[in-house]
Amino acid sequence: MKYWINDSKISLMITILRVKTKRIKSTIYLLVGLLVRSAVSHGIANTVGSWIVGNPSSAAVKKVAEKILEIFDDSNTFGLAKRLRDVLFVKTQIVSGMYYDLILDVGLLNCTYAQAATNANCKVTKPWTSTEQITRYKCWEFMSSLSVACPP
Repeated sequence: MKYWINDSKISLMITILRVKTKRIKSTIYLLVGLLVRSAVSHGIANTVGSWIVGNPSSAAVKKVAEKILEIFDDSNTFGLAKRLRDVLFVKTQIVSGMYYDLILDVGLLNCTYAQAATNANCKVTKPWTSTEQITRYKCWEFMSSLSVACPP
C-alpha cells in the first residue's frame, strides 16, 4: 500500500508491504512514528494554537500594522497624524482566526491627518518629550477624616 502525505512543508511517500500478519502491527507503528517525527521536525505539531514568531518585514504584517494604526484610539496623539516607522517584533497565533502580537515603532507627524494627505513636508515629531501625563491611576471610595478616631 502506498500512502502520500502532501503538505506545504512535507512531501513524503510511505510504502507498506503486507508480507505477514505479524508485520502489519509493526508497520502501522512505523507509519505513525514517521508521521509524528515528520510533523514535529517541520513544526506542524507546534503550530496549532501556539504563538509563532513571524517575519517583521513581511508585507502581510506591515498591512496588519497599518490597519491597527487606523483603528487605534487617537485621544493621546494631540490631533496629529501617526505614521508606522517599523515593525520591531511579530508573533501570530491561529485559533479561531489569526491573532497578532506586534511591537511597533510609530511616529507622530507635525500635522493633522488632513494636512498629511496634501502636504509632503510633514515630519515625524515627538511632542511627548516636553509633556507630563498620568499613565496609571486607581480610584477608591475616600472615608472622611472627621469620622476616623485615632487610637490613644
